[in-house]
Amino acid sequence: MKEETGQTVSQILREYRLNVAREILITNTGNRNITEIAYRVGFNDPKYFTRCFTKQYGASPSSFKE
Repeated sequence: MKEETGQTVSQILREYRLNVAREILITNTGNRNITEIAYRVGFNDPKYFTRCFTKQYGASPSSFKE
């Protein structure tokens, strides 16, 4: 997989999960908090989720939510 995409499977999966979380934050129809969103998209550690999200999008999930 890495030869084809330049990314490992775990990187691709993390990026997909972050994209899903971003969409949830944009719509946020259920008024979920960041921890709930992190767990919902498959992250076991909300702090790690926040670090990954901030690195990917240049803004923390809470500031992105606003």
